[in-house]
Amino acid sequence: MAGGLVVEGMGRIRDHARLIPYFDIYRFWHLSLVQLKCGEKEFFTLKRRLAAILAADVVDYSRLMGEDQAQTLDALRQFRNELLEPVVTTHNGSIVKRLGDGWIIEFASVSDAVECALHIQNGLADHDVIRLRSGIHIGDVVFEEEDVFGDGVNVAARLEELAKPGELLISDTAYQSIDGKAAAQFSDGHSHQL
Repeated sequence: MAGGLVVEGMGRIRDHARLIPYFDIYRFWHLSLVQLKCGEKEFFTLKRRLAAILAADVVDYSRLMGEDQAQTLDALRQFRNELLEPVVTTHNGSIVKRLGDGWIIEFASVSDAVECALHIQNGLADHDVIRLRSGIHIGDVVFEEEDVFGDGVNVAARLEELAKPGELLISDTAYQSIDGKAAAQFSDGHSHQL
């Protein structure tokens, strides 16, 4: 039954694709789906590559929002515009996913990811509101539209969840690939089974 509804909806997109400019049909379906049905995009265009992924998340975001929403949003906006985005650009990274209070950031090298994460953490050292926890892993990722999936993302996100406030955890795979290229001191932490 549900499959019939999907097929019917897809049929409507195909049958009425020529009316898109007149009725703004993309407001009802994701634009990429409309473009796909109109022949503007190929079906399931996946881009796979090896990437260093930095997953970062604001510590206690829900609590901060509950205590003072305006201050938290202002601090988050300021952090994003004045520190996060410029530092990511400086270290050759690309923000591939925004999660409200978190980010998935892609780098071509682990050393760039580590240097970026440390630069951000140092920039937050005196910040009153925003504190981050971060994780880095290198692995295969798949890019599809405005999203990214795969082992690199999953492991980085799990490491970020395990990190303490202000801490950066990196996977053994990421650590081995640095090979002294990052100007960072690492402590031999505990092993975690992810």
